[in-house]
Amino acid sequence: MNWNIPISNGRDTYFDRNWGDEPLEDAFVYWDWSRAEMGDNESAILYHVDRRNDKPLALALHFNADGSINEFAPPPDHRLPRTPIWQMPRSSQSDAGTPPSVVKTLEDTPFYSRSVINAHLLGRTVEAVHESLSLDRFRSGWVQHLLPYRMPRW
Repeated sequence: MNWNIPISNGRDTYFDRNWGDEPLEDAFVYWDWSRAEMGDNESAILYHVDRRNDKPLALALHFNADGSINEFAPPPDHRLPRTPIWQMPRSSQSDAGTPPSVVKTLEDTPFYSRSVINAHLLGRTVEAVHESLSLDRFRSGWVQHLLPYRMPRW
């Protein structure tokens, strides 16, 4: 599995893509990521990945107002409450001693969640969009059975 994270700058564009010759659920157990506005046209992106056949991976990037990117030491991982409906496990990174909190759950599915969270990064209080993906749940029989059906959004 190769990772590619093209970014034009911290203000305007962010997308990622993954490619390889195996299904995602064969390579990963779980991952979460978040993107936080840091103020002054700066942002931060955090990734935490539990790989199936390798050590966990953490990535922390700070995007400056001039478009330059700096890596910083990934903050500690903290558990967040499970989602209300599907009880999806989720976690996110935040500075030591300041665990993140969920502001609002935007999507709650059997294997994926999207939320707005409050966190503390690089000494600043931030609000971030956060996503969690459980590939163990995705590959389970009961979730595979549900995939043809659309889940209601709330």
